[in-house]
Amino acid sequence: MKICWPTRTRTGSTFIINLTSSLYDWEEISSQARINSFRKDSFHPEVKKGDARKAFMSGQGIDYIRQNNIKAMKYEDPGRDGFILELKEVFPETKFITSYRPVEQVIKSHDSLKESWGHQESEVLYDLSTSLYLHKKLWESGRLFIIDVTDPASFNSDLFLRFINRKSTKKYEKIIKEWKPYNTTSQQLSKHSINKNRFFRGPSTLAELTEIHTWVPQAERDYKNMCNVLPE
Repeated sequence: MKICWPTRTRTGSTFIINLTSSLYDWEEISSQARINSFRKDSFHPEVKKGDARKAFMSGQGIDYIRQNNIKAMKYEDPGRDGFILELKEVFPETKFITSYRPVEQVIKSHDSLKESWGHQESEVLYDLSTSLYLHKKLWESGRLFIIDVTDPASFNSDLFLRFINRKSTKKYEKIIKEWKPYNTTSQQLSKHSINKNRFFRGPSTLAELTEIHTWVPQAERDYKNMCNVLPE
């Protein structure tokens, strides 16, 4: 496997996937997987989605990757299990790339999708803490590059290209120049139907988020300190 994007939902993953993919010929990474929070593979037809869930939920994720010759994979909310750390050991050549977005923005984004599939605030905070633990492990090993999708001026393109060991392309430079969001909330709403029976508790604590959850500011600083740099 060449590339893995272990990203939290609604943090700008489509942008970093497009950015990374622009550095490859499609044939190099055409065999892909998009493992969502439910461990279904949304890159493949419905029958494959079920196959992926069975594999990942039974501890056979590595076999699924090998059997399908996966070269690039998005793995949503990676802190919910330890699979990515297993993947790191099995595929020592894999480069990991993830996105960072302030948690307040992530909560608001999920809230706007609450009538279709958006996560509750408690889930977003859980994923923040568990994914941070995993991302730290990857980053400290020199295997992870984190991009702050909300701060294009901070992006270190030269360092990223060295990390991924690729040469720049016109498409890559265009994406950097435009730096526009993909898979926006309005696009998500157009793709998913409203579930009127879905229970959802909105982010009622958002205004007092850091007072109630006092650990959040440090978690955000930890992420910011890892963005666009590599360990010495």
